[in-house]
Amino acid sequence: MSADDTLLVVGGGVTGATTAALLAQAGWSVAVVDRRGFDMHSPQPNDRVVALGLGAQRVFKHLGLWSRLMEGAVTPYPTMVVEAKGHRLTFHADAHGLPELGFIVSIPWLEAVLAEHIQAQENIELHAPATWSDFKVTDDGVRLYLGPNPQTVTETLSGALLVGADGAGSAVRQRAGIEHTAIDYNQQALIGPVVTARPNPGIAWQRFTPSGPLALLPLPNGQSSIVWSIPTHEASAHRSLPPDELVQVVNDALGATPPDPMGLIQAIDAPQWWPLKRQRAHRLQQGRVVLVGDAAHSVHPLAGQGLNLGLLDAAALAECLQPVIEHRTTGAWTQALARYGRWRLSNTTAAGEGIHWINALHHTPMGLGQHALGLALAAANRAWPIRQALIKRATGIDADAPLICR
Repeated sequence: MSADDTLLVVGGGVTGATTAALLAQAGWSVAVVDRRGFDMHSPQPNDRVVALGLGAQRVFKHLGLWSRLMEGAVTPYPTMVVEAKGHRLTFHADAHGLPELGFIVSIPWLEAVLAEHIQAQENIELHAPATWSDFKVTDDGVRLYLGPNPQTVTETLSGALLVGADGAGSAVRQRAGIEHTAIDYNQQALIGPVVTARPNPGIAWQRFTPSGPLALLPLPNGQSSIVWSIPTHEASAHRSLPPDELVQVVNDALGATPPDPMGLIQAIDAPQWWPLKRQRAHRLQQGRVVLVGDAAHSVHPLAGQGLNLGLLDAAALAECLQPVIEHRTTGAWTQALARYGRWRLSNTTAAGEGIHWINALHHTPMGLGQHALGLALAAANRAWPIRQALIKRATGIDADAPLICR
């Protein structure tokens, strides 16, 4: 691999692997460094899931991977419902000229399909499991030193660009000197597969309960995945409860009106609790280093946008670097990386701020925030342009999305 033609990606999770795949497809040689190996996945009933919007789906279609993904744990949802204080906002895909609004996908299955793909690409070189200890940025590239510490370098990788896709605690971001802001929501999310009184017919359903937003996302066989975000002190009181008592707590939070049409929760399997934090890098590009995914931004799960933002980062980076393939000048690199940094910082900051303030509004004292959210839903029900704009933004196919996602 020539250093001028090689891009280095640190982090081989979903966002990192997608970034590597898109860059390789565009003609670059790519080296991926990840501390884990790329093992194949054996499906488990309690695998964590993620909501993928239409923009993300189009990324995987562009890579030729969507049909492969559909062979596994993927559940489409043509309907989305949001409820607050007795008000209900419903979106139907066909009313917006769309086949679906999104898909619920097993994260390990998504990782496995991507691992299978990047291992088969001749212009992707994998270093996994592997660690890195340092990197040095020059005017025209980056040298990445593999090994447990700077005194024990096992290999040096050279490339024209270093992509930090190494998650919320990004060591690439820290080493590059990119400052970030972190907010601890003092909340935890209950996550796990649940059985409801009636099967979930393909509805991504969410209600703002007094303790926090509670979502039921469709899974295969009519089950749902619960995501309930509540204050940490409440989570601490609930996390040691037996499953049947935890189910009762959740149903009590739902109040007198069960989720329609699923009904009350009957059982929960292998519940997990995840702390919720938001963070935002102050810039996404520093010289020949760029950030994508959680290394650049992480958001509250109430809107299901986290991974989607990262996948759109990957598509945007590939799009911005396209002109550099033809013109390998310093000026072309500078212009391309500056465009990526401005574009994705603006887009992801706007998304993160919107989600942050919805969460903050919901927790306004005396239930005032819940009333305000209810009124907002009622207003959106009557305003078709607002509904259309919300859907395009939420599904990642609006005018500010990368070209392959629109």
